[in-house]
Amino acid sequence: MNSRTTRKERPYRGFTDAVKDYCDRHPELSDSYCRWVYNHCSDQLNALVFGLRSKQLKAQFEVNSNALVRDCLTADELGTVEDIEDIAMRMIDADIEPEKAILDAWNGAFSPRHDRIRLLALE
Repeated sequence: MNSRTTRKERPYRGFTDAVKDYCDRHPELSDSYCRWVYNHCSDQLNALVFGLRSKQLKAQFEVNSNALVRDCLTADELGTVEDIEDIAMRMIDADIEPEKAILDAWNGAFSPRHDRIRLLALE
């Protein structure tokens, strides 16, 4: 990949991949923890950004329980979620526990360096 390659041209590696890799690096973690932590972190992120848990957002959007919340978000809302996931993903790659990474990413988003995230989250 050359230095001019944009983020959209790179192969996508998401938050799910970071959590899976974290669990792979930590064989002492139970399978139930690894299943729980991704769902919990996604739910926690929704609560932080929107003030509602995933189940509540699905009810608000009037979609079934199998639907993805992110499919119901505006471009700005999805951008906010993805920006926080990206920060958390980098932390998880640095071996920070996923639940802590989401909270730290959210708290880090409220710094002058991340004004875009902060402003979108407060709308």
